[in-house]
Amino acid sequence: MNPLTQLKPQKRKERSSHRRALRPLGFSAHSMRETSLDVRASPGFVKGTAHWRKRSAVLFVLVLGLALWVRLHDLGRLSLWLDEGTTTYKMEFSLSELFRYTLVDNVPPLYYLALHMVSPWIHSDFSLRLPSALIGIATIPVLFLIAESLFNRRVALLSSLFLCLSTFHVWFSQEARSYSLYCLLYGLSLLFLVKWSRNPSSRWSLCLYVGATSLMMYSHSTALMYWGTNQILFLLLCDWRDNKKIRAWLVAQVLVAVLFLPWLSSFRNQSANYRQRVASGPLDYGPGILIETLMELTSMAPLISNEATKVLGYTEHVPELLNLSWFLGFAGPLAMLLLLWERALWRHYLVAASLVIVPLLAVTLFSIWVVNVYIDRLFLPSTLGVALLLALGTQNVFELSSSQNPKAWVSIGFFLLILAHLTLSLASYYRLERKEDFRSAAAYVVQQYKAGDLLVFVTYSAETLFNWYHPEQVGRIRRTGIPRSFLNPPNQPDAFVIRTSEDISSLRGLAASAQRIWLVRLRTQYHDPQELTSRWLGEHCQKDEAREFQGVSVDLFGGCGTVLP
Repeated sequence: MNPLTQLKPQKRKERSSHRRALRPLGFSAHSMRETSLDVRASPGFVKGTAHWRKRSAVLFVLVLGLALWVRLHDLGRLSLWLDEGTTTYKMEFSLSELFRYTLVDNVPPLYYLALHMVSPWIHSDFSLRLPSALIGIATIPVLFLIAESLFNRRVALLSSLFLCLSTFHVWFSQEARSYSLYCLLYGLSLLFLVKWSRNPSSRWSLCLYVGATSLMMYSHSTALMYWGTNQILFLLLCDWRDNKKIRAWLVAQVLVAVLFLPWLSSFRNQSANYRQRVASGPLDYGPGILIETLMELTSMAPLISNEATKVLGYTEHVPELLNLSWFLGFAGPLAMLLLLWERALWRHYLVAASLVIVPLLAVTLFSIWVVNVYIDRLFLPSTLGVALLLALGTQNVFELSSSQNPKAWVSIGFFLLILAHLTLSLASYYRLERKEDFRSAAAYVVQQYKAGDLLVFVTYSAETLFNWYHPEQVGRIRRTGIPRSFLNPPNQPDAFVIRTSEDISSLRGLAASAQRIWLVRLRTQYHDPQELTSRWLGEHCQKDEAREFQGVSVDLFGGCGTVLP
């Protein structure tokens, strides 16, 4: 018998024992194979693992620097909008007040508690939004670690770059709301789930998963949706026949549920009160809303084509060209992904796809069958899945030094098209006047206000914005919301939406007590859809002035003192 043939079984045993020795350290044959893929990712660009890691570390630092710039750029230029006004109010609450006054909005207390801790340093729009921007930047290294654990460092770099330039993610990283925190905490939850699935003996990974998931549940009221997504991801990542692993996972979910119990009563109250807070009709679902959501998750340029036209300096057929380039740029990498499909990684591919498909499907069905909660910002954590899918479809860009690889040239074409779209989308975003200009509206009213006047807000929570911009005028200017003051008392569930004349019954007494009424209206389509307040004042008073400030209407009514209470 050939002596070389006799050695083969022995070599296989040695390799097998070597792999078993590495598994307790968190390594596997799959992870070692991914490392080798990184090493040979780009012949001529890298010459070994150490060289590749050094180069990729430099590239990642550049991505982080770019993320810092795009999220801090123009951070304080635009005025706060309505929901950010609620943030300025609730960040002053103590922990007990956050649990007691739960009906002011439908956001759990974690974000407000975090802002409360740094509130002594928050004195401007920029500083108020800065925590969200920093949290958004912190999400990028979390995605890098997720992609590196699931796939390889090439995918990690590309997905980090795509999330860095995601207009959708930048938008909500520049907003003083809880969405960027929600996205970060879900990213951490997913990271520790992936880490634990690769090394079930690591109790730290499972404990950190419980901690991150529990915090996520206190960051947004729709976090249950992504907690449910995690259950599907667990089935994809783990061996269903491993009873010990399944028991550990179930214990972890029980701990998450137990830690959520203190907020459960408040969560039920907020859910029951949602119909009263927003006048949203039934979801009219169709291909159009799905395409629009996908555009928001990938590149918003087709949705803001007017601003894109100004950036390009070209007007003819721009919307059509944007739609076509969007389809090619974002459908192409998905087609490439099918061509580059690795059978050993099929579960990991489904994990990336599930991050987008499962939440989208869950919100759609809930909005159709229960109550309409279909709001684009709820899908912000799904941008992680979008970045992963695009990176998987373009990862061959690192193999350009091999002229014999046509897939690399196709990948670079799609990569450049995506990069162009993301850059155009960001440039258009910065030109977009995307928030109501309450800052200018409040300054105008303060300048024109006279003794005996009354300031009336519809939507009534705009009262918080006025207090933010002009705290020194709080004692001088008489003001209220309709149907009541938003600030006193702060936790009343009734009449969030003006639907009938009874909801504005207080107007008669208010009009009789004021010489002039300043009516400040914004987002009335959600809170006074029939414009009952403006119509009543128009019928009983004389409109002397009307001004518009980018989504905020300011009307001055005189002759109201003759109205009998």
